[in-house]
Amino acid sequence: MTSGVALSSQQLFFDGSEPLELDVTVANVSDVIDTYELRVLGIDSEWLEGATESLQLFPGESGNFSLLIDLPEDFPAGRHDVVVQVRSSIFPERLHISRIDLVVDGYEQIALDVSPNRIIAGGRSNFVVTALNQGNKESWVELDLDDPEGLTEVEFSPPGARVPPGRQQLFTVRLKAPRPWFGQPASRILNIGVKGLDESVTQLFNFIQKPKIGRWILSMCGLLFAVLVFGLVLSRELSTFADRVGVDRSVLQDAYASSSGAGNQGNATLEGQLLDSRSLQPVPWAQVQVYDGADPTNKVRSTATDGKGSFLISGLSRSVGYRISFNKPGYLPSWYGGGRTIDVAQAVYPSGEELSLQMQGQLSVVEGNVTGPSIESSTASLLIDPQTLQLRQVNDPAVMASVEIQDGGLYQFEEVPSGRYQVRISVPGFSTKYSDFFYLDAGTTLSVPDIAIQRGNGEINGNLRMLKEGVGVPLEYAQLRLEDSKGSERYELTSGTPSLRFQVAPVEDGSARLANGENGTITVRGLNFSEGDPEAKCSIPAGAKGCEISAMHSSEQSSESLPIADEMNLEISVATLLGSPLESLDIQVIDGLGREFFCSEDGNTRNDTVPPGGSTFDSSANSSCGFGGVAAGNAQVFVYRPNEDKSSSSIEISSGRRSKLQIRVAALEAALATIEIERSSTSSTASTKVSDTSVVVFGPYLEDQVLARPAFTEEALTSLQIENLDWSEVPVDKQPLAVYPENADSPVCELYEPSLSCEFEQEMLDQTVNAFVMRFVDNEIFSYGRPAVRDGLWTISVPTGNEATSDFAVKLISEDGSPVLVPPGQTALATVVGSDLNGDISNAKCVIPGSSDNCQVPISEVGYGVLDIAVTNVADWQPLMTQAFYNGLDSEVLVTPQLSLKKSGPGDFQFSNLPTPANYLLTVEGSESIQEHTMEIQLVEGQSLEDLVVLANPTFGSIRGQLSLPAGVSGRAGGVEVIASDGESTWSSTSISAGVDDSRIGSFVFPKLPVPGTYQITVDDQLMEASAIDYVVSELAPDVVAPNPLLL
Repeated sequence: MTSGVALSSQQLFFDGSEPLELDVTVANVSDVIDTYELRVLGIDSEWLEGATESLQLFPGESGNFSLLIDLPEDFPAGRHDVVVQVRSSIFPERLHISRIDLVVDGYEQIALDVSPNRIIAGGRSNFVVTALNQGNKESWVELDLDDPEGLTEVEFSPPGARVPPGRQQLFTVRLKAPRPWFGQPASRILNIGVKGLDESVTQLFNFIQKPKIGRWILSMCGLLFAVLVFGLVLSRELSTFADRVGVDRSVLQDAYASSSGAGNQGNATLEGQLLDSRSLQPVPWAQVQVYDGADPTNKVRSTATDGKGSFLISGLSRSVGYRISFNKPGYLPSWYGGGRTIDVAQAVYPSGEELSLQMQGQLSVVEGNVTGPSIESSTASLLIDPQTLQLRQVNDPAVMASVEIQDGGLYQFEEVPSGRYQVRISVPGFSTKYSDFFYLDAGTTLSVPDIAIQRGNGEINGNLRMLKEGVGVPLEYAQLRLEDSKGSERYELTSGTPSLRFQVAPVEDGSARLANGENGTITVRGLNFSEGDPEAKCSIPAGAKGCEISAMHSSEQSSESLPIADEMNLEISVATLLGSPLESLDIQVIDGLGREFFCSEDGNTRNDTVPPGGSTFDSSANSSCGFGGVAAGNAQVFVYRPNEDKSSSSIEISSGRRSKLQIRVAALEAALATIEIERSSTSSTASTKVSDTSVVVFGPYLEDQVLARPAFTEEALTSLQIENLDWSEVPVDKQPLAVYPENADSPVCELYEPSLSCEFEQEMLDQTVNAFVMRFVDNEIFSYGRPAVRDGLWTISVPTGNEATSDFAVKLISEDGSPVLVPPGQTALATVVGSDLNGDISNAKCVIPGSSDNCQVPISEVGYGVLDIAVTNVADWQPLMTQAFYNGLDSEVLVTPQLSLKKSGPGDFQFSNLPTPANYLLTVEGSESIQEHTMEIQLVEGQSLEDLVVLANPTFGSIRGQLSLPAGVSGRAGGVEVIASDGESTWSSTSISAGVDDSRIGSFVFPKLPVPGTYQITVDDQLMEASAIDYVVSELAPDVVAPNPLLL
């Protein structure tokens, strides 16, 4: 990590009244001079000031970017993610990314347009109103019409609609009003507005109604009579004239038609371009038809759009309103104005302006094929170009739909509207692939060219830490998230999760997954498990081949009445997740007064950290300590273990009661893992169960452990094989030998000389058998041992000669037979699991010291036969679990530890199989103790990023300091109340003297202060006065130690 970044605010609110201010603090924590540049994503650079200059910092120096953000009025309302990105010039591949929650206040403004604004009609009429949203948020638009006379009935279609910012909505208005019988036309002035919206502009509309019977009817009758008389006279004259000159009668008829005006044409035109309403692409070769606006049955002209979607219609009259329809296969029939029928079509008058028209396409299909080495669990996503969606300030494609890829690599998206798209193929462990962008026409099926996938070859390896008193401490159990820079693909941790994963070993056909009708359970218990002890479980559903157990730390609290003679009011015990005691640990307690208690591993008190009136007790040898004088209230508890991150917890202390806190931490230990598989019958409600138990190493940061799968068998009999049995050692009068499973009251079979095997019914034997015991007829034990399963048969081996009673050594050797020594300064714990004389499972532990290769194990505790041996606790060794056969005679058992370095440990993380080249966002997710933080990582082709150190920003920090009495002043520095204040809240701590009460030096601590913050430290004592001192607690320096004592 080369730098740290902190923001003055994680949330900004913009109401349009004034620009926003934001300070970005950058600290150079590297050892070189570096220059930093800042980018703000999600805000146009024209709206931002202060981000163009770079910042040069010396090592350990910090500086600020002061930003001024002034958003335009039409910036969309609501919450927006704004990303602040800080890039180092020395280390350009490592970026700091912080997210800001930008909240923009919304306002509504609707503009109305009425077309036409005047209509001459009878009792009914239709027209169109266009509502344009000029605000910055989506608005509900519901029109309202006001008739001063109150005679007009109105109907709006649709009744109301939601209109996004910058978009418009067409409303069809249908009017109905009574009209006069005689006289002049009735002119009605109507006001059209939006209900509940004061900022909309009201439009006027003139509805002119002609009378039912007007003077024009009488005039028309007279005119028709005159025309009739004139036509008779003219017909007679023309007939006479034709007879005289012999002209063809059809020519005269054509001339008459021309003189009557039936073929007259105007010189006005209508032109425009037809676009797809979704993709805004031209619609070529669509049929365009023009109808007389007053007579819907009269089709005046027709044409077709050209290859660019344009059309031109001539020979129209400027004084006539026309209605235009559009038709093309694959599109819904439509009329100018947005209607589906001529009744609601908007009339248009030729004006010489080019019209912009749109058609809605029918839904289409996109299909394709994926090729490559594997398509299991793969997904095809259809991405739509934001220009198709007409989105502002959005540059990246959005996911329209996602489907699973079928066997053979086929995928298909149905019911897709027209637009500009591309296909993304995502396969776990493989590089993400994209198709080229393509245009999808309406009502068609488009086949995308084959997309080939390949395995990703990038890695990110690192360690997550938090600064504690200036030192980066590995941080466990934090949640990490890695996604591509577009936020569209998320990647899972390959290793580093503190969980325990188990898998089932494949059977003969190679399958490890549980079949339909099967379900399994894995239960992990301590070697010395008894009823009531903790255990860990996970379930394996049908179709799965393993499960995972969480390795999170846990704690349990309880309390009891405090004995009067007992000063201990807090007892803390620490054990593993399975209840085993831990060695080599320290326990620290900070009570509600800020006083510190410390208990070392052997229970001895550290006098310099126990406050006045406080004490510690070594209450037991099982990793437990007692504390006296702990103040009532909330106490913080910390557990320190060698080579491990500290574990933290808290407990509420009650006056007059003893509080107990039991902490369970994840640690490596040998344990018993039992796998049980249940198979349901398809013909009945009955089910069959089989189980098997193995010895495993239980703890965090291990590779998947494979457990043998217990087999379902239909064989009624099974066989037990005995190796190395010498019948000469078995007296004849004590034969036969009876074979008992552990803890059984009756034998499963009997052995007769010279047989070396026996058969018994499978149902007599539980699948989980830790040991067999062979007894003489007088019940005296002859031999015992843990069995092995070979080729599906039970096998035990008995020693030759006299029964061994001596101890044996567990010795570490390499593959070439040379000794392997434990590194100096460390110890290895060897856990040997066997069985005792009763056939019960037993275990013994021995410690191999540093620079040694062996330790002694008592044979009386583990017996002989098959032994499971675990070697753990060496910092740089992989935990070892192996099996060995001990015949009771050899002096040592040889095991070979795995000397390879651990792949992961506290704070380590790894992401593998990442597509490259690519940009990624690594996010440390926020929790109670840490803040969310994001950094950007760039991987070039095939890059494996190693040793990436990520610093988590803490939520809380601390201030530690001392009080001191000046020379010549008498008094006390212990027991003084110290106050910390940030101007709004206060925190209190009582100083602790290093020795007696009148000591001249006292210590104080504030263990949990919000970060970031500036705190003023003062003393609350009537006899003393001290100058107030300010301390700054930040993400980069959360733990502050006052450099000089506070003088009283």
